[in-house]
Amino acid sequence: MINARGAQRGNDAHHFGFMIRNDGSVPADDIDVWIVDEDGDDVTRAHPNTFALKPDEERENWSLVVRIGPEPEKLRFALKWNDRGGGGTKITDVHPAY
Repeated sequence: MINARGAQRGNDAHHFGFMIRNDGSVPADDIDVWIVDEDGDDVTRAHPNTFALKPDEERENWSLVVRIGPEPEKLRFALKWNDRGGGGTKITDVHPAY
């Protein structure tokens, strides 16, 4: 589960934050989060380091950097993870927010 946590605007980039929680029943590792545009293309300048979450564990992160230009309502969070069930990849319906 992922929620937008706001943004900070730099000289030429937006720094978006998010809160992510493992709502599964097993640990998840190699979790990667990025931002996609309305066509599903990755617009994140650099992916942050992958991380792991235990069941019901959550983490706040402010490291997603996107060039200034795309409007947040046209962007969405995407994520992938590994777990004992094989993991997955998902483009969410959650938009970054200010």
